[in-house]
Amino acid sequence: FPGFEDHPWREVRLGDVVAGIPGGGTPDKGNPSFWGGDLPWVSVKDLKSTVLTRTQDTITEAGLSSSATNAFPTGTIVMATRMAVGSCAILGSRMAINQDLKAIIPNDLILNRYLFHCLQMSQDALAALGTGSTVKGITLDVLRDLRIGLPENKSEQSKISDAIDCAEQEVSTLESDLDHLRAEKKK
Repeated sequence: FPGFEDHPWREVRLGDVVAGIPGGGTPDKGNPSFWGGDLPWVSVKDLKSTVLTRTQDTITEAGLSSSATNAFPTGTIVMATRMAVGSCAILGSRMAINQDLKAIIPNDLILNRYLFHCLQMSQDALAALGTGSTVKGITLDVLRDLRIGLPENKSEQSKISDAIDCAEQEVSTLESDLDHLRAEKKK
């Protein structure tokens, strides 16, 4: 990787830097005791921000235990493998996920934030790999085979993540300023 000659990098498969890629499920929609509880339940329609703090649907602990869904802790990366293939977010609290999503659990070779940025940057490539006539999706094998550049030094991963976070904050600030200016112009 140009500009990082003093810092060893290697190309790795996603499957080599994750401890697991568990999925989720949907509690029985016909059972009202499974829905409307305190546990946010993430589906593709919720993947609208980088950090998920709310979901459109919630489930109960009974709904969690009675279905194939799984709950994951704050900070877990979730990614769509059906419909909006490649879209990803970080859980802002403990949440359950549906069957169209996978949790991406990093191993000790990669920082969670760095992995998240790699996945964000791979969204278009993953979406292009989607197959299916009505609903596009990717298999776990396709996801595991995703190639990413990995600095071997975690402090380098952290510096890169910090730089990306800073750039994203600048873009967000500029977009907000632009929205404000457009609103002022309409007055």
